[in-house]
Amino acid sequence: MSMAKKKSKVLSITCAENIALLYFLHTVPALPSSNPITRSPIPQEGYSLSFEQEKSLADTLAFLSSTKDDPNLIPAVCIEEKPESNSMNVLLAVNRVTRQGGNKFLENVRERFEILFDVLSRASDGELNAFIYILC
Repeated sequence: MSMAKKKSKVLSITCAENIALLYFLHTVPALPSSNPITRSPIPQEGYSLSFEQEKSLADTLAFLSSTKDDPNLIPAVCIEEKPESNSMNVLLAVNRVTRQGGNKFLENVRERFEILFDVLSRASDGELNAFIYILC
């Protein structure tokens, strides 16, 4: 048996032992839970988007940012509306395996979002409404 196969076998056994030990600590994992929104938050004065619109926009941007089929690069998006400056911030995060992991991915998505937002900023109201209808 080659050295690589022996190492792989040892790692597999170690992993199985760890799973067995974790099973003894807690035999039944907690079931996934849901936190449904039972009522919309009270609208804040000066905000242009409703909570539902903001959530829909965040969902759409998260979908658009999912450019890789990689469990180590799962994006999350948050919308932060700034009524005092009539603007929005799009916050983008990605899970990381290493400290530097995901930096290139985040930079790529940021650049693509900037192109998208530039196009949207120059669109007429009719074009913008059609685009929003298609995406959301």
